[in-house]
Amino acid sequence: MAGQTGECLRSPNVQLHFLKGGLLKTQGLIALAALVLISGCGKKEVEVAQEKPAEQNQPAQTPPAIPKIPQVPGDTITTPSGLKYLEMTVGTGAMPKIGDTISAHYSGWFTSGELFDSSRLRGSALTRLLKTGQGGLIDGWVEGLASMKVGGRRLLIVPSNLGYGPRGYGTQIPPNATLVFDIELVGVQPSGGGQ
Repeated sequence: MAGQTGECLRSPNVQLHFLKGGLLKTQGLIALAALVLISGCGKKEVEVAQEKPAEQNQPAQTPPAIPKIPQVPGDTITTPSGLKYLEMTVGTGAMPKIGDTISAHYSGWFTSGELFDSSRLRGSALTRLLKTGQGGLIDGWVEGLASMKVGGRRLLIVPSNLGYGPRGYGTQIPPNATLVFDIELVGVQPSGGGQ
């Protein structure tokens, strides 16, 4: 061990750590011994490099791409209320009823193509009661989701009267805005009753 300590003391890494630590010569052997232990004395430089925290060895992650309004082939369906939608994927799972709890991934845009919200970017699906009003969803979502099955994905074009109307929503959604949503129904939890 004495040979290893001597080699370690002559190592440029140890001298660098010693100077970076701001240790004074008067702190003596205790500080030097602690420094030698902390700096990985007796290990090859490769072993010390492998002990770096994982985030130092990982390449920088690129942020997720900002979704754009998908171009969906096919016919636009317009309901009597004025909701428009295009089927992207027809689901095969359960169909929700009013009062059920739904889970959905979505991205929302203004008709200009500007993204205003996305559960996909957050990495967490929205979970809400399938109802309108407080604690519920906008009318356009309720109507669009009520005829979908789990696994389905639609592009909804929600006119203002089925969205946030003349009041808008805070500073995020202006009054009378038509909104476009790419919505995927990922889960349904039945309420037991339905309306």
